[in-house]
Amino acid sequence: MIRRYGGNAEANHLDAQVIHMLYVRSFFTHVSMKQEARLASEYFLRQVNQYWTSVRIYDQAMAGFVLYRQQQKTWQLIVQSLRERARQNKQLGMYWSTASREAWNDWPLERHSLIMLLFAETGLRENELRQLQQWLLRHKQGSAWQYPRATILAVYAMLMSSDLNDPVNLLSDTTPFEVQLFGLPEGVLSRPAEAGTGYLKWTKAKLIVKNPGKSLIWGGLYHQYLEEESKAIPDKGVELQLEGQWYQKTTSQIGVTLVPVHSPTVVQKGAILVLRLQIKADRHLEYLHLKTPNPAATEALQVRSGYGYTSGLSFYTSVRDASASYFIPSVEKGTYILEHEVRVTHAGMFQSGTATIECLYAPEFRARTSSTGLSIH
Repeated sequence: MIRRYGGNAEANHLDAQVIHMLYVRSFFTHVSMKQEARLASEYFLRQVNQYWTSVRIYDQAMAGFVLYRQQQKTWQLIVQSLRERARQNKQLGMYWSTASREAWNDWPLERHSLIMLLFAETGLRENELRQLQQWLLRHKQGSAWQYPRATILAVYAMLMSSDLNDPVNLLSDTTPFEVQLFGLPEGVLSRPAEAGTGYLKWTKAKLIVKNPGKSLIWGGLYHQYLEEESKAIPDKGVELQLEGQWYQKTTSQIGVTLVPVHSPTVVQKGAILVLRLQIKADRHLEYLHLKTPNPAATEALQVRSGYGYTSGLSFYTSVRDASASYFIPSVEKGTYILEHEVRVTHAGMFQSGTATIECLYAPEFRARTSSTGLSIH
């Protein structure tokens, strides 16, 4: 095309489609090509060697496959660069974080799976496979793999990389984990667990969980208790955090201001109170439910349910008489602010109630705010 239409052959003409073509071709190196196709392939191989840093991480991993199978030494630079840019976390394992989730050729799940396969083919380092698998499992824990292509690639990467590099893969390791309970009422272990969830309730017991196998396991342990709402301690998790602060909205000559409301604070009937909620997530999570109660003697200003968007957070609000529920499809790692407004309608001493947020399909990701006392006159 350059010969036909002109242009600089030494300039960067590398894009995702070219790399995908070379990647597919790398599976059939034993098949001969026609002269024109061979010249084009050699030209774009030179382009990959020279301009691989200009494409996205997903395409760089594909380029690593191409160069490795074509015995081009540049693959070592690509693999080294991917390792240097990887993040390592005790909870999440080894992963790559970028802001390019909107690109069709750089979704996190497919990117991670492809890099796993690249490392497996070119040679994994010690404990690298476990860390890569750990991120995939943790990602599945709090989110849905909605695309068949991504799911198939992730499962293939998990099983194929295990077969190539680990004598004990995820399918062959069936070692059961051990749960030891002490101080249980007699007969509690003989009770059937809740169908579908395995939920079992006991009181005044000490719990010890051991994992003698090599596979990653996780679960949830919940302490349920009764307490006065004013004495409830905020529940701040690690993966998901929620902080709430009540403000009174006032209007003056300088405009609208928010005055913090602390417990106990005197407010007047007719005043507008604003609950500012701060949500912090340390990873990608999906299907979150945030519920905030309307304090007694107040009415919510938003009376219609519907979709909303604020500070990078999209959600659907379901308004009820006593509370409002925010259904959040997904959040990325970061901090988000959401506000809920109510109007004071009656006098008296009341508690604001506690707001809670929970990952619907991973309830171990949960957080709760404290309650604020309100004295209304």
